[in-house]
Amino acid sequence: MSKKLYKTEGIELSETTTRRDKMDVQAGVIVPVHKDDRRAISEFNGIDMSVQDFEVFASDLPLGKHFHRAKREIFIIQEGSGQVLTSLVDDDGVRVGEKQTTDLQSGSVIVIDPMTAHTFYLDPGTKMICVSSAPFNPNDMDMHPAEWLVE
Repeated sequence: MSKKLYKTEGIELSETTTRRDKMDVQAGVIVPVHKDDRRAISEFNGIDMSVQDFEVFASDLPLGKHFHRAKREIFIIQEGSGQVLTSLVDDDGVRVGEKQTTDLQSGSVIVIDPMTAHTFYLDPGTKMICVSSAPFNPNDMDMHPAEWLVE
């Protein structure tokens, strides 16, 4: 077992990602990666997944406004509340389903499948975890805009 930075297909893995000859365990630590007026994000980037930890500071600005073609995300509201807006999209990113609003509270679990546009309006102080089916790759974020979701 080693604890050093690995690069896999252009993806920079967290320094604490543990790799063995036979990949059966991924372990590491979530580390701060971004902070602005809206939120703070900490992250663990694994071999084939990632975990993000969000803390929300401002509720008037939406978080998201995008969809993923291949990535599935599972969000868990640890504390706080808010809403998530979702809608199915086609291959061109055009809405094909009705816009849905789901109220969220502490303990809510939200599963966002590929081709589902999503954005969050979360109350200040809300803490949320996201588990993604792919590591964060700044060269291929699989993040496509859906600005129309908040209009």
